[in-house]
Amino acid sequence: AFDYIINTLNNEGIPVIIVNMPIHPYLSESISDESRNNFQKIMDVYGDLYYDYEHQFAEYKYFSDSYHLSYIGTLEFSPIIADIIIQEMS
Repeated sequence: AFDYIINTLNNEGIPVIIVNMPIHPYLSESISDESRNNFQKIMDVYGDLYYDYEHQFAEYKYFSDSYHLSYIGTLEFSPIIADIIIQEMS
């Protein structure tokens, strides 16, 4: 399904950027190496379209819960995402 979505968007001329967002360190610890390796194998197919920021923030102040950035986190991460979009769309 993922491959179909990517190919469909690309065929329509819609650029795709895949970002593995930052997650809370506790949540990151619960992801197995096997799962992480399997995900990386899938992402390797898409090359430069994939950006991995899972471990971007180690301090808890950057998260409002396990999956979501806090206000501080969004202030820090938004410029990173903006740079990626500018780079990929240029």
